[in-house]
Amino acid sequence: MAGIEDLKTDENIAKILRKLKGTSAPSSEAPNDAKATSDKSADADGYKSLEVPATDIKVNQVNNVVSYKQPVKEAPTEESPSIHKSFADKSILPWFSKADRDLDKLHYIKMNESGYLEYCSIKESDKSDENVATLQMSEDYLCDIDYYNSNHYVLYIKRLDSDYGYNRTYTTEALNDSASNPTLAKTDSDDIELAVMHSNKYSHYVVFTDLGVADFIVKDDDVSCLCDSSNDMNKWFEEVSNRVQLKLPNFNANNHIIRDDVANIQNFKYDIVTMHVPGVITIDSVDNNDPEYQVHIALKDEFGFLPLNRVLGCIKLYASSDKKGIDDFRRFINRYFDIVQ
Repeated sequence: MAGIEDLKTDENIAKILRKLKGTSAPSSEAPNDAKATSDKSADADGYKSLEVPATDIKVNQVNNVVSYKQPVKEAPTEESPSIHKSFADKSILPWFSKADRDLDKLHYIKMNESGYLEYCSIKESDKSDENVATLQMSEDYLCDIDYYNSNHYVLYIKRLDSDYGYNRTYTTEALNDSASNPTLAKTDSDDIELAVMHSNKYSHYVVFTDLGVADFIVKDDDVSCLCDSSNDMNKWFEEVSNRVQLKLPNFNANNHIIRDDVANIQNFKYDIVTMHVPGVITIDSVDNNDPEYQVHIALKDEFGFLPLNRVLGCIKLYASSDKKGIDDFRRFINRYFDIVQ
């Protein structure tokens, strides 16, 4: 990876980090020779544990003896899941799933020389313990991030003005003397914090993709640089989803239940696309041996704003992609198109 080879790398860094992470006080149920084994292992590596086992502290050296009982950690149950697992599950955006998370790379944020955040990643071949440890100890490294690969083909992006900055100022006040059931009510205030908050401008983005329609609210300052630096709408949607704090994200997925005429579309890769009449697209496949079988489609009136280049590009993508199946294609047709007889 670029940058890592320029750092001063100590081959023992990763070992030290793992040792510090795994060091803990011996369990009361551990065998008597546990300490000897630990000391032997430490001597072999050339250093000793930074923790001192409680058994090494003599009682007469303690002025005030305090009774202490080791807390018992309850195993998480379905009713009370692990906090980390629960948060990770809930934090996934509705247009992603666990399977979309990129586990082949380590994604992280560092600060460049100008003081701005820079998003980087390490390839699988560079994810050795030594490289990762050296990277995380560098001065410009800030944190790891979860990154999700987008499987969406973006057809159209619409930006709408949003008054989110004003309408989200609420306080809990008990209305009608119902203290047990407080109601959210707007408040008027001249506090400087609210004035600054109200000065932020927000936009409501609606993203039409082949898999459904996503929408979210975001602060204008957070997305302007991404919009200006990327002409690829698919990449823009993926990067915004992974790098920007989105407000009120929502996803309206394509229906699983589709119309009968669309359900009759056969299991072909529709790699032959023709437009005999403007606006009416004919799709066929080299695997189709029936010369009479062709599918004629036209955009529904409510989706007439979708640009033709994105529509045709999406149809051709389904013909060449191994990640998108015929069921997704049927649902895509069902949502945006009418079958022309």
